[in-house]
Amino acid sequence: MTTPSRLHVMGILSLVIWTLILIVTVQYAWLAMSLGKKGEGGTIVLKEILVPMLKSGRQVAFVTLLSYIGISLLFGDGVIHPP
Repeated sequence: MTTPSRLHVMGILSLVIWTLILIVTVQYAWLAMSLGKKGEGGTIVLKEILVPMLKSGRQVAFVTLLSYIGISLLFGDGVIHPP
């Protein structure tokens, strides 16, 4: 077994960062944008359905905060239970 070097640590950090970038790109940019508004779920799609129905900016900010919390919980679940 070899001792960890700076190159090994940088390689592991690179893998972690690129994995997180790919998860965000695939899961949220591609998947959420491909969902329609015909009854499909998803935190981002539900927020986009609700925002035009709201009257005040305070309600929009509250729904946006709830959607951020929902997305954070989804990412946390992905970190705790990787596939």
